[in-house]
Amino acid sequence: MDRKLVIETLAMILLIVAFPLISIGATNGITALWVLGFVVFVVGSILPVWTRFMNHAADVPRDVGMEFDDRVS
Repeated sequence: MDRKLVIETLAMILLIVAFPLISIGATNGITALWVLGFVVFVVGSILPVWTRFMNHAADVPRDVGMEFDDRVS
């Protein structure tokens, strides 16, 4: 699997987890949970930006189109 795709999937999961943590922590007055949710939110927000600056020299361009799709017979 592509490293960039894995990092961006992790970022999406972190963002999905962050919002309930922030909400539960803020409504119930649990400061530690709110802060944890905010930290997870910040990390999940920074990861996609970080992938833009990764070294993509090893990436192999793929052919696109119906004639190259393995699912098409």
